[in-house]
Amino acid sequence: MPFGIKNMPILEENLVTSFSKKLVLFNGELDNENETGGTLLRSPTVDKQGLHRIERGHFFYNWSKDKAEAWGTDFNWELKIIPGVGHNHRKIGDFAAKYLYEEITE
Repeated sequence: MPFGIKNMPILEENLVTSFSKKLVLFNGELDNENETGGTLLRSPTVDKQGLHRIERGHFFYNWSKDKAEAWGTDFNWELKIIPGVGHNHRKIGDFAAKYLYEEITE
């Protein structure tokens, strides 16, 4: 959600429920300022979350973790950085399949 959730009809209790679920966020290590794949939205509003996707992924994860901590609630999310991968859904999908079915722990 590159524009954030401000003024959205999302209740704190919904976020608390989401934070308690197991969620693994995958970010490609190379999905950075040098990535040319896909369309990267840019604007002053969007850029507050980061100038590229890996920064935005970290922002989303850290914001969520900080919010859960401030509310004193569980936070069962993980952020996995996939080495050598940029903005490539096939490579991320391959990693996700291995993670799910081969029990990758790194």
